[in-house]
Amino acid sequence: HPWEQRYTGELRPVTTHTAVVLVLFSQGSALFACAVALLVQLPRKGQRSQACMPASMQVQLLLGSAVGLASVGSLYWGSAMWHGIARYGRDIGEKWELLWLPLAPLGYCLLCCYIVWSIGSTGKDVQQLKRMAYEFKKV
Repeated sequence: HPWEQRYTGELRPVTTHTAVVLVLFSQGSALFACAVALLVQLPRKGQRSQACMPASMQVQLLLGSAVGLASVGSLYWGSAMWHGIARYGRDIGEKWELLWLPLAPLGYCLLCCYIVWSIGSTGKDVQQLKRMAYEFKKV
């Protein structure tokens, strides 16, 4: 039951049970998809040369869907927090300690996207440096 948790319980007056369960499930699915996308990127034993390969389409789709799911959750929780302020005023409805609820899963998914992009960018730089080394060997 999601109302037993403090963070979802504080938003109980402006949310519904079913919506909270669906949003928490979608955010959990987004985090799981990000973890799978990062694990798929890991090279197998003995394949160190593939460690910095650009992300495959499968990984990009996983990360894109994860960001989409996390964005839906972020919009829902942000809306719930906004409705709490609108309904009860700034003094009672404002819950700054709950700001992590909409932002943390989305931030984690975006961080995973950056990590995958950074690994791919590093791989391109390594390939360029290898080509330059072979060109200068000939000189």
